[in-house]
Amino acid sequence: REISVDEDIEGIVLNSAEQEIKDGPSVDLNYGKFTAKFGMTLKSETSDLNKRVCSIYITSYEGEKEITKKDVFVSDFDEKGDCIYEVPFNGGGQDYDFKIVSAEDISCILTAVSYRRTPDMDTHIQVDGEGRTIHEEYYDLDGTPKQMSEGHFGMEYAYDDRDLPIMRKYLGSDLKPMLINSGFAEAHREYDENKRMIKESYYGVDGEAINLPKGQHEVVKDYDFAGNVIQQTYFDADSKPVMYDGSYFKIKRRFDENKRCIHEEYYDTEEQP
Repeated sequence: REISVDEDIEGIVLNSAEQEIKDGPSVDLNYGKFTAKFGMTLKSETSDLNKRVCSIYITSYEGEKEITKKDVFVSDFDEKGDCIYEVPFNGGGQDYDFKIVSAEDISCILTAVSYRRTPDMDTHIQVDGEGRTIHEEYYDLDGTPKQMSEGHFGMEYAYDDRDLPIMRKYLGSDLKPMLINSGFAEAHREYDENKRMIKESYYGVDGEAINLPKGQHEVVKDYDFAGNVIQQTYFDADSKPVMYDGSYFKIKRRFDENKRCIHEEYYDTEEQP
């Protein structure tokens, strides 16, 4: 669908119903506690303190997993119309994004988005000769093993000769491979010459190729010159095209000059819309 967003010198203007701002950072975050901070200025005049201004979404895996959602109301803004809204959330995944969906008939400006780590746990790590983390275990502040939200207690990593992570493995309380809540024990990644991830595939506790609950064994990504993911396709453990969650095999996207998605198309395994 088409998404129209106006740019203002003060920030990004949200001024119509169901406008979406996907403004990154689209990063991978380690396990632990984080806090995102959103700066906003209310432009509409209203005396209804209970009126919703917008909703904030934090997602991972390119929007496939919703981490948290918070509604922002007029009462959250001060007398000058400014608001600094903090949202705590859990790290531990890939492709984190922040999204704001504005309410109907109200206008505000998104002035800043940032995030920081706010730890409540200890991570014990082992590094290789290059200083790269190859093993980590999680503990609470009293030294007791701590279980992460996906069910694991530790991880192992492997890297290519460019220091890019090509394997991550999830470990149980016995520090042996385990299936996490997402349905896999191990994930492999491949990258292009620009260090962009072009394929991710999933494996079981014995290293066998497996299909995740939504049907895919691997996801393949294509990029444009600006680094936007313009095509994403899914395959099963037999390397055959598969419908992701029964919905589509391929998704195509178009982006504007500010790297915001403005159009999406969906296709089945026969390349039909």
